[in-house]
Amino acid sequence: MSSPDLAGPAGPGGPAGPAGTAVPDIDTTLVSLTFFPFDTNFAAYTRGGTTWVRDPRSDAPWHSLDTVPNYPAGVVGVSLTEAVPLNALLVTVVTAEGGIRETTCRLTSGKPPVEPLWADQCDDFTQVTAPTTPSA
Repeated sequence: MSSPDLAGPAGPGGPAGPAGTAVPDIDTTLVSLTFFPFDTNFAAYTRGGTTWVRDPRSDAPWHSLDTVPNYPAGVVGVSLTEAVPLNALLVTVVTAEGGIRETTCRLTSGKPPVEPLWADQCDDFTQVTAPTTPSA
């Protein structure tokens, strides 16, 4: 009979599991516009590597950002906040590899441009330095 507090050597590792699937990500922010409709809720959504911004002032409210220059491949997360200068959105995305990029999209009064011209309001995506993790 073996003693329960004595463990034998570890067995061989098993096969790799199946690849995970990316889940959608969403964020929202309230922007205090200096023109009508003033306080407006915007949303950002990412799925399948594409990031969309919802501008509720538009007839077709969802606008893809994948045409903005330097948009990274493999986006899995998004953050959205009011940006400086006024009447702007800061969109920050993260890739599956941990890369971070951001763009500022300037909002104009009146009816927003339609897809794909809405993305023309955005600056090129620029790289943001990711945090470093301490080694174990």
